[in-house]
Amino acid sequence: MSNVEPPDVQRATSIPANANLNGVYAVLYGVSGTDPLLGGWGYLTVEPDGVTHEAYDLNSMGGGDADLGVPVVAPLDGVVTFVEHWNGYATGFGSHVAMWVSDERAAVHCYLHVAHLNSVAVTEGQRVVAGQPLGACGKSGNQLYSHCHAAFWYDVPPGGWNFWQAPGSQYPTSWVAERTLDPGRWFWQSVAKAGGPPAPEVVEVLEDWQVKGWILAQLYQDAGIPYNPDSGTAQAWCDRYRADHCPGRPRSEERPYGDGDDAGVWVEYERGAVLYRIRDGHASWNG
Repeated sequence: MSNVEPPDVQRATSIPANANLNGVYAVLYGVSGTDPLLGGWGYLTVEPDGVTHEAYDLNSMGGGDADLGVPVVAPLDGVVTFVEHWNGYATGFGSHVAMWVSDERAAVHCYLHVAHLNSVAVTEGQRVVAGQPLGACGKSGNQLYSHCHAAFWYDVPPGGWNFWQAPGSQYPTSWVAERTLDPGRWFWQSVAKAGGPPAPEVVEVLEDWQVKGWILAQLYQDAGIPYNPDSGTAQAWCDRYRADHCPGRPRSEERPYGDGDDAGVWVEYERGAVLYRIRDGHASWNG
């Protein structure tokens, strides 16, 4: 772990051309097709404070702050309907933009909401085309690491685009699911509609509790290492497994790191090590 630069000094040394399939663009430059989150919150993930996450927290270029300043773009044609610049101190979405995706190639016409931008490149009412920058990836809104919060809504959320679920006032998962779209599924269905290969079929035979209780538990038993299926590191292993990157057997028990707000635990596996921050439940396989 010691050979990883502190996230606040990581920067991309080069940025590849943005990926698109049949003209449908990835919202964040450099994002991995097999692991677009790199430890960020996924769609309908229930966070430790009970809030159901309505978006993908996209990371690229290796994670940390390596994607700070990387372009965030329109996936398809549409019109910008909302722009707000961060005031420099409030916790929340920071600088954020919403656009109505009206392109006929879209699987569903909907709103795209991108947040925590480092800078904004558009204005309200501006028409944009697929691949056009909306802004740059950042961590505005007092986020610890740079990432792109990308949510797809059927309609404007209650109270507008500063809709922020606070602990104690969160909406149930069923409510969020009825009003938003799975970003990954929307992308692949749009690619298929645009004339490309069909979206890859994902068949999940086991639920998370079964993966952790049957598969991962056996791996820990084989390794002779104590195991807690309710731990954050167990869930991080499961999420990584779902993303087609099986971490393998554990090589260590949970080990503490840091203190205060930075306190957490980490576990080494055969194919990587995961860090789990206790304060907010964030997991990272990239330091």
